[in-house]
Amino acid sequence: MVKLREKKVSGNRVSFYLDIYNEATKTRRYHFLKLHAPSKRADKELYTLARRDAERIRTQFEADAALDRYGVANGRKLTMNAVDYFAECIKDKRNQNYSSALRAFKEFCKGEATFESITPERCEQYQRFLLQRQKSTGGAIVYYTHFVSMLNKAVKDGIIQVAPHKRAALLIKNRPPMLPYLTFPEVQALERTPCQDDELKRAFLFMVFTGIRVSDARNLKWTDIAGDVLTIRIQKTQQPHTVPLIPAALHLLDAQRLTSGQYEQVFRIPNDGVNMLNRWATSAGIAKRIGFHTARRTFASLAAQRGVDVGTIKSLLGHSTLQMSLRYAQVNLESKRNAVMVLETAAHQ
Repeated sequence: MVKLREKKVSGNRVSFYLDIYNEATKTRRYHFLKLHAPSKRADKELYTLARRDAERIRTQFEADAALDRYGVANGRKLTMNAVDYFAECIKDKRNQNYSSALRAFKEFCKGEATFESITPERCEQYQRFLLQRQKSTGGAIVYYTHFVSMLNKAVKDGIIQVAPHKRAALLIKNRPPMLPYLTFPEVQALERTPCQDDELKRAFLFMVFTGIRVSDARNLKWTDIAGDVLTIRIQKTQQPHTVPLIPAALHLLDAQRLTSGQYEQVFRIPNDGVNMLNRWATSAGIAKRIGFHTARRTFASLAAQRGVDVGTIKSLLGHSTLQMSLRYAQVNLESKRNAVMVLETAAHQ
C-alpha cells in the first residue's frame, strides 16, 4: 500500500513523501519525493499543481517499473530463472563447492525454477533432497548455505522482498565438524616420505611449522624473511603479522632457496595440489583426507598439546586485530619465539 502524505517545513511550505506499507513483511518505510510547495493556505494554486505531480509519482511508484526502481520486488522479476541467477552469482568464485552447489540445485529443480516458485515449503523440500543426495551432512550444509546466500542476494537486488528460507524449517542440522589435523608422528612420517612435488612438500611442512595460510604461503617473498623472523601482511585481513622461524622451518627455506632462490616468491604452490597432498599422505601411511588448511590446524593443535597458551596461539595464527597486534608487537615476538621452539623440539624427537 502506497499513500501520499505531506509534512510541514520551514517557510510556510510542505514537503511531499510516500508512506509505503509492505503487507508481506508487515513493515513500513518512507520515501521523500524532494518535492516542495507552498502550503495550501499560502498558495492554493501552486499547492494543487505540486500535489498533482506528487500523486502522479505515487501512481507510477505502484507500477512495476517504479517498484523496481525503488528496490521493491518487481512482479516480472519473480519470473526470472533462479538457476541462471545462481550461476551469475557464483561465476567469479573459484572454489569448486560453488559449482557443485549449483549442480545440486539444477538437479533438484530440473534446470529451471522461477523465484516465484521458491516458497518456504520448496526450501524444505530442497533440504530433504540434499540430505538424501549427499554422503555427509556437511556437504548438504555447504550446498544449502550457498543456496541461501543466493536468496539473500536476490533480496538485496530487489528481486524478492523476503528470502523464503527464513520462513522454512531448518532440517539440516549443523553438527560441529571433525576437522583433521596431523599428529607429531604423522608430521614426521611426511618428512620421511618422498612427494611427487618436492616444492609442494616443503611448502606444506613450512605451513605446519609456521601456521600461515596457504594464501600467505603463495604470496610469500624472500624479502619477507629477515634472519629467523617472517613478516607478512595477511592476505585475508591485510593485517601485519610476524612469526619467529624455528630451525626446522629455516632448514626448509635453505632447501627451497637452492631451487627457487632466483624467483621473487618463495613457493610456487599449484592450485590443484590437494590431490597430490593426499597421495603423499597415503604413501606415508596416513589415513586422513588432508588439505592445505590441515597444516594450519596442525600447527595450532600441536602447539596446544605442548602447553602453549590459547592467547599466544591466537597471536601466532594472526587472529588478533591490528590494534592488538601493534599493542603487543614488542612483547609477542619473544613470547612467540619461545612458543614455536616446542615444535622444533618435537620435530627432532
